[in-house]
Amino acid sequence: MAAVGSVEEVSATHRVLKGHGFDIHLIGTAHISKESCEEVKELISSLQPRPLGVMVEICNQRWSMLYHQALKVRTLSECTQRILNGERAFDVVYGYLSSSVADKLGIVPGAEFFQARVEAEKIGAEVCLIDRPVSVTLGRAWGGLGAWTKIRFCFQAISEGLLDMDATELKDLIEEIRKTSKSDLFTDMLKQLSGKFPHLFHAIITERDLYLAIYARKYAELIRGRFLAAAAAAASKEETEGGDAKTRKGDESGGSSSISRSSSSSTSTFVCVVGAGHLDGMTENWRSVIRMSREDLNNEVKRLMHVPEVTWQSRALNFTLKWGTVTLLLTLTGAATYGTYLTGRYAIRKGRSAWNHYRASP
Repeated sequence: MAAVGSVEEVSATHRVLKGHGFDIHLIGTAHISKESCEEVKELISSLQPRPLGVMVEICNQRWSMLYHQALKVRTLSECTQRILNGERAFDVVYGYLSSSVADKLGIVPGAEFFQARVEAEKIGAEVCLIDRPVSVTLGRAWGGLGAWTKIRFCFQAISEGLLDMDATELKDLIEEIRKTSKSDLFTDMLKQLSGKFPHLFHAIITERDLYLAIYARKYAELIRGRFLAAAAAAASKEETEGGDAKTRKGDESGGSSSISRSSSSSTSTFVCVVGAGHLDGMTENWRSVIRMSREDLNNEVKRLMHVPEVTWQSRALNFTLKWGTVTLLLTLTGAATYGTYLTGRYAIRKGRSAWNHYRASP
């Protein structure tokens, strides 16, 4: 029997984390891949014993992703309006990148989490949201960047990179990333940016690796505890029902009491669905997380949930950056509009020239 804290690698995208009386089947997905949805469906439906819970890399602020499959792709002008309405520039730019890439691939970001919820409901498993609140993650990521770094990031994210690729190129890139780095598209993109924006990668990926591992343990212990309490209560109720009644009930049910005891003493099973980019980080953290006391776990969570205080210098910088990003978006929108105008004017001029030439010809 594998030791508590050990990790079994089943495949490139499937690990098993060993805990105190439970196994967590950790599956890494590409976030914007239809194949990942099928992998999640197959794992949850085929595991025996049936999972008590299905954990997903979603926070309470994004719970709607479990139920809604609509994709809203923002235009540059809409992004500008959102920033003017007070939304953080980083949040808007990050969302714009995600939705634009997913739209080209014809899939909703996080569709595998929707699939996980559907499969969990089929088998009566509890769905657990184990990710850190996105507002905290983005707040720590944005708060750790310097003034010039924030400007460079917004400009680079909007004007370069994935948005220049077509659907075929993106699919090839995703497949290549999955084969070579066991990662997902956005994690791999952040890794490439980590040289220029190291704090960004640390806040969005490294810190969340630890947070996800902590809450995977917390929910596994919580749900298993409930299960054991329910099984013990059922067994106790049977034992107090009386001699003959107890015997008849045991005969009719095929020994339900023994089944309850057997179930409560066996290893509980869970499934945890995260982006493939978190697989290695969660695996590395698991060995230490499973050995922490509950007090140490709570202290780690408190540290990871801390968002830097907003100072007047930060407010002044954010104001400057806000209007800088708006100016950039308006410039790009204006350039696109002007380009369309020039193309149209050129086509009209050529059309008139051809028509006049046709009328002048004998």
